[in-house]
Amino acid sequence: MRIDDYNPVDTTATRSNKTAETTEAARASHSRNHPAHGLASDRVELSDIASQLSRILHADASDRANLIGRLAAQVQSGKYIANPVEVGRALITETLALGEKP
Repeated sequence: MRIDDYNPVDTTATRSNKTAETTEAARASHSRNHPAHGLASDRVELSDIASQLSRILHADASDRANLIGRLAAQVQSGKYIANPVEVGRALITETLALGEKP
């Protein structure tokens, strides 16, 4: 396949102009917000919902780690007895759920 560009555009000039404009806008914005600093810095603000979600996920991870530790101790001591019917159902449910994903 051959593509002929009969309207070439000087993208280098366009990019350098946009870069200069963006850099200048960032400097102006930064000097308004932080007059004592000369360089711009990145900043991230998380919403309250994101903060709450983070705490919930961290708590769930901690609970899961505790559960796994207890189960590992039971398995090592020989006290853990798996219910074969529950294991079979879980395997089938997981397999069917994986088959539904695109």
